[in-house]
Amino acid sequence: MTEPATKPTKPVWQRLLFRAFVLVLVFVGVLFAYTAWEMSPRGWATHRLVESQRIGAGVVGRIEAFKEANGRWPVGLEELPGVVPLPTAGLRRWSYRVDEGGFVLEVLGAPDGYLSLFFDSRVGKWNTKGMEPGGRE
Repeated sequence: MTEPATKPTKPVWQRLLFRAFVLVLVFVGVLFAYTAWEMSPRGWATHRLVESQRIGAGVVGRIEAFKEANGRWPVGLEELPGVVPLPTAGLRRWSYRVDEGGFVLEVLGAPDGYLSLFFDSRVGKWNTKGMEPGGRE
């Protein structure tokens, strides 16, 4: 009588390497899905725009107070004392730049800058770029 043939097993290191590869693929997939979800139009819901504008008004006040105290606009938001709160809309990051006698504070939207909410100190009001008025629901 002959013994049944056994299937050769792969070395332990190959099985561990395969499992690690599968975990990395799952992680990358989850990260991609999360990023796509965060950048979706849902990030521009009206309540997020209103909240970001409220937070931004405080940041604008701090920028203007800096100018009053120092005679110049801050070079970056990191020059402001304390922690600068982040917006709740878009990519949840500020973009700040000094612009011909004033400054622009912007809530970043997509990486290409298509969607945004911004405050222009020369005009003195908030505006939207790349979206219909009132944001998206």
